[in-house]
Amino acid sequence: MDHDHVIHGLRRKRAEIAGRLEVAHAEISRLAVDLASIDGTIRMFSPHADLDEISPRKPPAPGGAMPGEISRIVMAALRDALGALSTRDVTLAVMAARGMPITDARLFEAMQKRVMACLRNLRIRGVVEKRKEQGKVMAWGLAA
Repeated sequence: MDHDHVIHGLRRKRAEIAGRLEVAHAEISRLAVDLASIDGTIRMFSPHADLDEISPRKPPAPGGAMPGEISRIVMAALRDALGALSTRDVTLAVMAARGMPITDARLFEAMQKRVMACLRNLRIRGVVEKRKEQGKVMAWGLAA
């Protein structure tokens, strides 16, 4: 048969998708058990709670962060630093804390933009300050 290579490729792709589906079903089952456990705990403390009024919250996209997560990591990095940190150093600290590969240039650039926005917002609120500027390199520290 002259379509053997096509059939072989399609069979491999089907097997891959079926495997991913099995993993997804297992994850759904685990999440359903976790949700039932949380619901039971809520009912222990508040028997008349309306659990249907609790809206589902989407998890952050891959590489995304929960609200305040980046700020907390930035603040921890600045608190733990012996001196001022450059934006690059703060970005590296954030990526390391989140388990992100620091060798991915595109991811580093995206994270650096998020860190710069975070630092700008923290500066506006008076929490951090620019310590020095040398060319395009800014150093940051906690406000005194």
